[in-house]
Amino acid sequence: GDIAAASRDTSQALQLLAEPDLAAAPGIQRLHEMCVTLQGHLRMHEGTPQYDPAAALQHFQLALAIAQADNRSEIDAAPSQHRLVSGSSGSKLDVTSSLSNIGQAELHLGHYAQAETHLRQVIEGSVVPERLCGAHGNLGSVFRQQGRWLQAMEHWQEALRQARMAGEG
Repeated sequence: GDIAAASRDTSQALQLLAEPDLAAAPGIQRLHEMCVTLQGHLRMHEGTPQYDPAAALQHFQLALAIAQADNRSEIDAAPSQHRLVSGSSGSKLDVTSSLSNIGQAELHLGHYAQAETHLRQVIEGSVVPERLCGAHGNLGSVFRQQGRWLQAMEHWQEALRQARMAGEG
């Protein structure tokens, strides 16, 4: 129902974004990255016909590539204003969001080593409590799947701490 309709709508939006006269418009890369990310999220809903974490992973990897390319072009245009993209406001696309999504999809696929790598990158590169909460929670789940209970508990506790910080902000 709603997920299928949203998937069709985002596919149509991506077709429009590919039109040559739109491709160079200001902010279009952000919109493109958002639509691709949405398509990934729509494939992460367990229990729906659209559930396909492998397809979601591909969408999240594309969103990361879009964000990285957009950030590189922005750095080339104004190298003196370059700063790490870590969830702070600004015109650069936040790569930690894509890395978090990739880690979550890898967790669903059972690719625990890759999930751990990407989720640790989020933890090292973000200052946003909501993003840190999700990364620590997912990393705790990675460790739980591997039987690493103490590490799982540590990350779940940190996720809870970050959730509380997010609620205060």
